[in-house]
Amino acid sequence: MILIGVLIKAAIMPLLAGNGITQFSGSLATISSAILYIPGPIIIALIVAAYIGEKVGAASHKASMAARAGIVNAVYASFIYLIIIAILYLIIKYVDVGILPSLRLSYFLIYAVVLPIIILLVVVPALAALAAERHNVS
Repeated sequence: MILIGVLIKAAIMPLLAGNGITQFSGSLATISSAILYIPGPIIIALIVAAYIGEKVGAASHKASMAARAGIVNAVYASFIYLIIIAILYLIIKYVDVGILPSLRLSYFLIYAVVLPIIILLVVVPALAALAAERHNVS
């Protein structure tokens, strides 16, 4: 899927623009941005949330304690994630790899920062409470 997004952004859009076909450029840019930015942060955030939620739930004795501990751990993971994303953004900005001019800051903030943090803050406490219930029933 990511390969399709890269092909649209790197090959198809310049090819169409080079031949004077520009009426599809806005739609293709939106499609390629959605393909490139949405799957990675969602999948990685869900994997991290599932791992943290399972570990917190396994260590807790009650679902309410697991949910509270899940919120604390989700906030902590979000803070660490923000630091990592800020460092990566600065590296991309100052190394000048050519990605940043085509990357809108609003897309970057929504898809790479806000969406994964919301996923962490919602999924970790829920999975922690479920895991606590499952571990205590067994």
